[in-house]
Amino acid sequence: MGSPILPKKVTIFLTRIFHADRNEGAAKVDESALLSTLDVIKKSHINKNADGLRGMACFSVVVHHFIAAFLPFLLHKNYPTIFMASDHSSVFLKLCTSPMITLFFSGQFAVVIFFVLSGYVLAAPYYISDNASLILQRRLLGRFLRLNIPVAVSILLSMLLYSCRKYYNFPASLISGSQWLAHYFPTGLSYFTGLEDMAWKSVVSGDATFNTTLWTLKIEFIGSILLLLFYLLKPREKSFITWLFLFYFIFENYGKDSLFLLVIMMGSLLHAFTIPKKWVPFVILIALYFGAFQFENRYYDFLPLVGVFKKKDFYTTIGAILLVAPIVQGYGKKFFQNRILQFLGKISYSLYLLHFLILCSLSCVFYLFLPHTFLSLLLNFFLYSLISVLVSVVFYKYVDKPAITISHHFSNFLLNLKT
Repeated sequence: MGSPILPKKVTIFLTRIFHADRNEGAAKVDESALLSTLDVIKKSHINKNADGLRGMACFSVVVHHFIAAFLPFLLHKNYPTIFMASDHSSVFLKLCTSPMITLFFSGQFAVVIFFVLSGYVLAAPYYISDNASLILQRRLLGRFLRLNIPVAVSILLSMLLYSCRKYYNFPASLISGSQWLAHYFPTGLSYFTGLEDMAWKSVVSGDATFNTTLWTLKIEFIGSILLLLFYLLKPREKSFITWLFLFYFIFENYGKDSLFLLVIMMGSLLHAFTIPKKWVPFVILIALYFGAFQFENRYYDFLPLVGVFKKKDFYTTIGAILLVAPIVQGYGKKFFQNRILQFLGKISYSLYLLHFLILCSLSCVFYLFLPHTFLSLLLNFFLYSLISVLVSVVFYKYVDKPAITISHHFSNFLLNLKT
């Protein structure tokens, strides 16, 4: 049996939440309450360090997929069952496959950072205001539309590319030797499946038929719903027992997804802790060590399995939490608040959704027709990155931003908020 989307007992809470702050027959929230709500919303979105880290993590995923496609042997120690080791050995190759180098294109580490940041940002109103219920309800009600509208458009674009036979990942994989790349967009994909994914399946069930990056959206959506419900219902005082109950509930009901869902919950708890400045460098080093986890490496082989969790999943999760904690508290301000990372952070969702489509179409064409040299590969990477960013800017303006506006209007309508 698959993991439940939301167990029956949880859904009972929804009616209670949606009507908790209304009197019978109430039509509109008064203007002062709305202004206070909007002020808290504005404050809860201000963490430029988090935006910069999100941008850097997103670009790490972009790099990861390019390497997985055209230099798959560099990822062998990260995913030994998926990527074959190189037949050649050299000092340069050992350097490129060392933990502290592969850390910068570790897709999984970047994705777990997304989950931690998601929990941190979604729960921010609770820690900023003693009366955050309205904001949390607003986020809860608009969450599906906010996530799914851009997802649906990305799937539609992918279906168009597929129907026009503009994906060249399979012939490119025959040259690069990437079995991972060859796996996507086989003949005979169902357009009906694509329509189902557009409507709800990608966000609710994690289906990723037309875009492999969408597997994370299930975690993001379910995790955010559980998190927002929890913060709406939990008491402010003596909540330790309720946290234990939440962790147990997730572990028992969500199987293999439970670790990543727990990461979202733990991300929200970063508001409640402050790392002393003298400990920050040590925490960062530990975070990078765990985030760079590799197999077939003596510096990691001694680490034990923990419970039912996969070894890489568990240790990269620890690394992500430890890395995000000091950064969202202001560490590395000059670096994470530079214009490039802030720009990438702004378009990160669009870039995350679209880059794989560019990779399997245009980048694979470039790979097939350019000479197979190191300089040509660098040129390909530059074009891939540039085109992905440019397309994402357009997507952000005409799809992602409107999706945010629509989700806000939808939640405001359900909550009888004047806008």
